[in-house]
Amino acid sequence: MFTSYPQCKDCDLWKNVKSIGTATVGSETSTILFIGEANGRDEDACGVPFVGKSGRLLRDALEKFGVIDFAMTNTCRCRPPNNRPPTPKEIAACIHYTEEDRDRMPNLRLMIAVGNIALRALTGKQGITKVSGEEWGYQALDKQLKLMPLMHPSYVLQSQDKELERFYEHVARIPMIVKGTLSGEDDFGTYTVVDTPDKFVELIAFLQNSRIFAYDIETTGLNPRDPDSQVRTIQVSWDLRTAWILPLETIPWTDEQRDTILVELKAIFENKKIGKIGQNIKFDNLWMKTILGIDVRGTIWDTKIVEYLLYGKGSTGLKDMAWRYSRMGGYEKLLGDRPDKVENDETLWKYGGIDADLTFRVYKAQLPKIRKAPSLDHLLHTLLVPASDVLMRMEYRGIRIDTERVHVANQNCEELIAALKRQMSSLMEVKAFEDAEEIEFNPNSHQQIAYILFKICSLDPIKQTEKGHNSTDKEVLERYATDSKLAALLLDYSSYEQMRKTFLSELLSHERNGRIHTTLWLTETTTGRTSSKKPNMQNMPKGDKDILELRKCFVSDEGYILAEADMNQHELRVMAEIAGDQAMMEALSTDIHTATASIIFGIPPEEVTGEQRREAKTVNFGIIYGLTPYGLSQQLGIPESQAELWIYRFFEKYFMTKRYMDATSAFCRRYGYVEALSGRRRYFPSYEEFDVKKIKEAINFPIQSTASDILLYNAIGVDKLLRGRKSFLVLEVHDSLLLNIHRSEISLIDEIRDLMCGYSKQFLNFESELKVDIKVGENWGEMEDYK
Repeated sequence: MFTSYPQCKDCDLWKNVKSIGTATVGSETSTILFIGEANGRDEDACGVPFVGKSGRLLRDALEKFGVIDFAMTNTCRCRPPNNRPPTPKEIAACIHYTEEDRDRMPNLRLMIAVGNIALRALTGKQGITKVSGEEWGYQALDKQLKLMPLMHPSYVLQSQDKELERFYEHVARIPMIVKGTLSGEDDFGTYTVVDTPDKFVELIAFLQNSRIFAYDIETTGLNPRDPDSQVRTIQVSWDLRTAWILPLETIPWTDEQRDTILVELKAIFENKKIGKIGQNIKFDNLWMKTILGIDVRGTIWDTKIVEYLLYGKGSTGLKDMAWRYSRMGGYEKLLGDRPDKVENDETLWKYGGIDADLTFRVYKAQLPKIRKAPSLDHLLHTLLVPASDVLMRMEYRGIRIDTERVHVANQNCEELIAALKRQMSSLMEVKAFEDAEEIEFNPNSHQQIAYILFKICSLDPIKQTEKGHNSTDKEVLERYATDSKLAALLLDYSSYEQMRKTFLSELLSHERNGRIHTTLWLTETTTGRTSSKKPNMQNMPKGDKDILELRKCFVSDEGYILAEADMNQHELRVMAEIAGDQAMMEALSTDIHTATASIIFGIPPEEVTGEQRREAKTVNFGIIYGLTPYGLSQQLGIPESQAELWIYRFFEKYFMTKRYMDATSAFCRRYGYVEALSGRRRYFPSYEEFDVKKIKEAINFPIQSTASDILLYNAIGVDKLLRGRKSFLVLEVHDSLLLNIHRSEISLIDEIRDLMCGYSKQFLNFESELKVDIKVGENWGEMEDYK
């Protein structure tokens, strides 16, 4: 049992604190000792180290990675005034207590210096962010210990979570350092290079007799459609610490040998009875299909997706998992920053072998964890792995673009941007700035914008940036737009600039082949919604916001028409189902926006005008996303008191929705997580303040996640329906599926609608009616209702 030192007066800190000489907490038999910097306000109040927000982050990380056998203390046992760093004199007055506690721990193997102060006190060294996570030797009397520097969790919090993944990665190393298994060449496996026909025959025999194997590829770049793209190596692993590497480029195979290799590989990889494991396997499958003409089948496991299911959005890269599941952490240093640029064959082969070996090891480690969570196991095999294959085929096919329309849109965009710049330059406040500073106003400079708005125009700042400067972000400009012409023009300018940079530049770069091949992700959002990059098709402007008519640039293939199948009022239906809100279900069976307008305006449904219905639509979707009376008043331009009344009337009618929201918030506060119908969970770490923003996220997660899973199940069902047909899926975006329908298969549209209304219900406990609206057209921007 560790003791406190309430009589200590070796420095002056005791005079102004509640807890003097705080004791180390934990067991003297622990193998790990965490040494922090000094008590903060919370630690001083209760006399226990690491209980404030920073401490909760550390404890949450320790629980996450199974670190349980530890004790905790601080370099300075009292709280310095205003949480200032302790002085050298104060540290010297306390350090002997730490040494005494250390020496009474017979099983101690690892000391962890949390933060620069602890590191300097123990070693005389600094630079914690550079050495965090490293394993050092440490001599304590006659005992040889290990020491690991660790960045302080307060620094992680101040970084706005930019350092959170690295912090987690370093905490994940702790069990391995204790066991002496952090890293080492001896953990690399046996890697066989297939450089002769006989070895290739041996490899194929192994694969034919394998029930499952992990595979990985090394490529010449990141885009298989780039000129001269090649698959450099294929490596496989079917047992721990084993990999075989097949070079396709540098071994001088004859044309006949290469043809034989591709035929044999195709037979193995297209055999769905042999299970395939990969890390972000969609990437590898896409390259195999695009470059080698091999349509990989039998995918059963993606280690990236599984890690995402287990731990959420975060460190799901193979290099991160190397620290967690092996002693090969840091192996990527073999190749530097760009593996695709390495020219040394043996280095590349070793790297590829480690990738395949590690992928198989991670699979073996993840397997029991998933089997202990039946809902996640079900989600993995019925939804996410099949959906990954569907998204890969969408990426492979791409969507055709009208390059002439793209050029017209780009020209219009540049002209609009130039006109907006001229209008801004003509404003008195901008001229005053240019005269005073003797420079031309740059509308991309937040510093210049802030100077004009707050110094010249004397507007009141609304909020600040992370660095303490007055913010000029979109929210701020929207608040000023009514009274400031410059703010209004800047909003338009930033909108067009985003369109130019995000969409038009990407569309123009695909002019060569006339198709866009976006990259789709299943692991990049906290809710499970699909995301896309290059370009981000999820953010494609729609309706009145599509000022440049970008959607018209996406066109059907020759002999086809585009069809968009949209899940009607999807998230409202999911909300009604999850909340068990019968009133909302009944409203959804007719027209929920008209029904809500009738409620908030207090008039019969038949008297509701188009404008009132539009406002009710904002109320419906705004409230389920947690919109406050103030937020609603801002969106609709109404008094806040009126917004409060409308929200009250909404919940008076849909009281089960209100009950769901309150119950979900209370559950999350108590248990620290929420769950969707599919079994997906989102955890809210104890170190995070459960504020209004977090409450909204907790309430929204089951709705958005379930809605997303329904759409993904539908994508899988539609993909199965279209196998062997000419029609095919093009894109999944928000609550809709975009398809290329061959003109000879128009009748399939009715089958697709019927399927999407019911297919997901065989996998989810979902009883409410689902409705699908379908539009068709020659391009994505000009579509008509399909009757």
